[in-house]
Amino acid sequence: MIRKIKILGLLVVAAMAMSAMVASAASAVEFHSDSTTGNTWLTNTTTTGTNHKFDAAGNNITCTTASFKSTQAGNTATAIKAEATYGNCTFFGVAVSVNMGKCAYEFKANGEVAVVDKTGVDCNSEKITFKATFLGASCDVEIGEQVGLKSVTYDGASTAVGTVTVTPAVTGITYTATGGLCSEKGELTNGNYTSGTTTMTGYLDTAGAEGASTPIWVS
Repeated sequence: MIRKIKILGLLVVAAMAMSAMVASAASAVEFHSDSTTGNTWLTNTTTTGTNHKFDAAGNNITCTTASFKSTQAGNTATAIKAEATYGNCTFFGVAVSVNMGKCAYEFKANGEVAVVDKTGVDCNSEKITFKATFLGASCDVEIGEQVGLKSVTYDGASTAVGTVTVTPAVTGITYTATGGLCSEKGELTNGNYTSGTTTMTGYLDTAGAEGASTPIWVS
């Protein structure tokens, strides 16, 4: 009798564990697309009047424009990889050149962000570089591969509304700062990307080209 009770108890525990796993899987946050062609092209454009700000080397790197391009495979995905382009950037009043190197951003639907390799290349062999130069002095900020950064939010996106608003609040970014214009130098972990709202729009992947827009959401 005792043995039967023990076996019953184990079965109950196993059933509860399975239920928890199923519930967890059901509640996983994902990117969704209504694309009828399977894949979706995703484009993020800067919200009007918004600057992208990256706190590093004791100051702010500010860019007035930024865009992000990515592709979502299938109608649902837990993460997307985006290649970024920045424009009109300044640091301490000095113009900044931005080179994304061989790196891309990975955005997870749960809000985490990573710096990862572009497809088929090594990010750490050519890192993201922000470079300011003035009267022969410079400040170089380099950002390499890293994961688990937090976080970004996706707003107004629980149903097929068409677009998704992406807002960064990413802290603890690791980077290297070198040069006389840098107020802080060395291997640092205090990088913050906390401004730069974008609007993400989905487009049909039509034979490898961007087609008509299609609703996207996160839930």
